Amino acid sequence: MQSDYEIIGEHIGPQRINVLAIMEALRITYYERPMGDGISGAIDWDKDKFTITVNSQIGPQRKRFTAAHEISHYLIHRDLLMRAKNWGMHVDKLFGKTRHNDDPHPLNPDHEIQANRGAIKLLMPQFPVEQMWDESKGTQEERVAKVAEIFDISTEAMTIRLETMGILKRIT
Repeated sequence: MQSDYEIIGEHIGPQRINVLAIMEALRITYYERPMGDGISGAIDWDKDKFTITVNSQIGPQRKRFTAAHEISHYLIHRDLLMRAKNWGMHVDKLFGKTRHNDDPHPLNPDHEIQANRGAIKLLMPQFPVEQMWDESKGTQEERVAKVAEIFDISTEAMTIRLETMGILKRIT
């Protein structure tokens, strides 16, 4: 039986990452529905299966990021989510001044940062991004736009990824 990471590895390459195919391979149910302002997505565990729900009112690139974020919760925090009693659905929303979700939710902002990092790595994997960058031509802005287009990511997100990978120097 393949591990979750082997399954994901089969979907990684120098192209747009198909998060829906990854969820299907991981046997995660996926829904889109209106979720209200400030809510991008959620993950739910119901005794024997996980469900990811994404806000249908957000843009397509944001939906992909949210789905990847929730996949990251599944990969990184699954045991924590499964152990929590009566937690229900974990809804991803902006945190206020507190460092924790309201009870009984088991995840805090540090877990959200981990899931964001996982989503970034899933949607913009280092070696395929480096490969596409090396093969791209034009000005720096044109190259960023081309690589972002290949991975179906905003140019802002791709710029940040390229900076964190050390390919672009940060402009401060």
